[in-house]
Amino acid sequence: MRFYSKEKRPFYEIETDRLFLRILPSSYAEEVADYLLRNRDYHKPFQQIHDDSYFSLEVQRQYLKYDLRSFRLAEQFGFWIFLKDSPVRVVGRLSFVSVIRGAMQSCFMGYHLDKDIVGFGYMSEAIRAGCKYMFTEQHLHRIQADVMPRNERSNRTILRSGFMSQGLNKDYMAINGRWEDHNTYALINPDFHDNTILDE
Repeated sequence: MRFYSKEKRPFYEIETDRLFLRILPSSYAEEVADYLLRNRDYHKPFQQIHDDSYFSLEVQRQYLKYDLRSFRLAEQFGFWIFLKDSPVRVVGRLSFVSVIRGAMQSCFMGYHLDKDIVGFGYMSEAIRAGCKYMFTEQHLHRIQADVMPRNERSNRTILRSGFMSQGLNKDYMAINGRWEDHNTYALINPDFHDNTILDE
């Protein structure tokens, strides 16, 4: 059994064999900022431009508040990743954003991991658990992920996680100050049922 102080209790938690995926309160701003700072150079080639203020406690506190509000409204799901054998240190992020309901029932997925633990299958484990939650608890039909072709490790990760290639999008997203092509992948929920949008 895990015990948390009132200030450090996760709002929501998914448990896997080796990981915790958590929706965090704003009291975790220091842990999140520490993770982002120690991985700043490692993540830089694969992310949009962030100025120094992005890594501050105050900005991350506001982002965590936004995450929590979005989770409560079922609009966005930003999970922070922890190893079970080090459950107080943030080691990654898995997010499901731009949730579209109605006839689409879809979202976009993004992720990043601590540079010191890549290559051990942690991200694939987190993705599988997160997608299962989005399909079974949020009842989505499709999850899309977009990866730069030169990010070979991430392309392998997304394929290992069960996603299928949907082709290449040219100049799809601005990453680190320039337009980058992206491979698009999708995961479809084979058990999706909704008689309000499907004639079943």
